[in-house]
Amino acid sequence: MRPNVALAVLRDLWTPAKWIQKISGESILLPVTVEALDSHKGQVTNALLDCGATGCYINQDFALRNNLFLEHLCRPVPVYNADGTANKNGKIEYTTKLQLTVNDHTEVTTFAVTNTGANDIIIRFNWLKHHNSSIDWKKGTIKFDRCPGDCKRKKQWKLGQEEDEEDIEEGDRIFVVNM
Repeated sequence: MRPNVALAVLRDLWTPAKWIQKISGESILLPVTVEALDSHKGQVTNALLDCGATGCYINQDFALRNNLFLEHLCRPVPVYNADGTANKNGKIEYTTKLQLTVNDHTEVTTFAVTNTGANDIIIRFNWLKHHNSSIDWKKGTIKFDRCPGDCKRKKQWKLGQEEDEEDIEEGDRIFVVNM
């Protein structure tokens, strides 16, 4: 074995395992929109919100079908399925950056491209931890009510509401200053 190959094997042994998914009571399917940063073409799909996943992943077939820009990694990353077997698509060789929208929350997220089974997208535990969202596991809903200041929110308009119009409720006070 050549020295550079031996070093690569040793590095792989020291790299923590990447787990694609652990389907359990700790995961829910969530409707999301992903948008390509170059073409701005959006795609609605379901994402598996998984506390057991160690990364954000996108299905290779989904990425190719939607002509997403894929960035080649300098060094492939070994990846394993929930049952401990090596992923059938082998190591992760590509990533893609997409604008991810969940409810009224939007952000640019890097996804590792691999075989994610029946799911187009898998969102990891650290993403959940960062946003500190309220999750109703029984209903399968998520609220971004405790996001950090760096999160971006899309304003949701009510049907018939003018752009500059705001909801004024009984008891609200309006102050006008003429200068």
